[in-house]
Amino acid sequence: MDIFELYNSRSLLARITFGKNPGRTAVRAVVLGMVCFLVFRYAVRPVIIDGVSMLPTISNHSIHFVNLLAYRKTPPTRGDIVIVEKDGFNTMYLKRVIGLPDETVRFQNGALFIDNQIMPEPYLRSKGDWDMRLVTLGESEYFVAGDNRSVERERHVMGTVDRNFIMGRLLK
Repeated sequence: MDIFELYNSRSLLARITFGKNPGRTAVRAVVLGMVCFLVFRYAVRPVIIDGVSMLPTISNHSIHFVNLLAYRKTPPTRGDIVIVEKDGFNTMYLKRVIGLPDETVRFQNGALFIDNQIMPEPYLRSKGDWDMRLVTLGESEYFVAGDNRSVERERHVMGTVDRNFIMGRLLK
């Protein structure tokens, strides 16, 4: 028995599955599949967080979405939580933008200094005791770091990132 015979038999299951017009339902399913593919490939990407570098802001093993179109017309701003491409689109880092192009960044006793001015970081639970020498950013470089500053600086993945490797902004 093919789908049309099943449908014509007026089976409740077939009616629920295929509707009154199976051909139109098939076209709708194909169009919906194509729209979902395009949206999740080029506009919004689901991500599963694997790591504790963004605690307490973002929990380990939580699921979030990334806006891949966020920086098409405007650049990242300080405080944005971004996805940074590492080894292709399968390995990415979730970090906060703390330094903008042409700025200087350093840490002293856990405090963040931008252009020799101490910067408030209200999203941190604890500042830790990071020390890092002065870094001068280029015209297309950003400085990114996680919110979990209780981790030793040497074990923390952070630093300068070229604008081309910032894939999008986390949707909250």
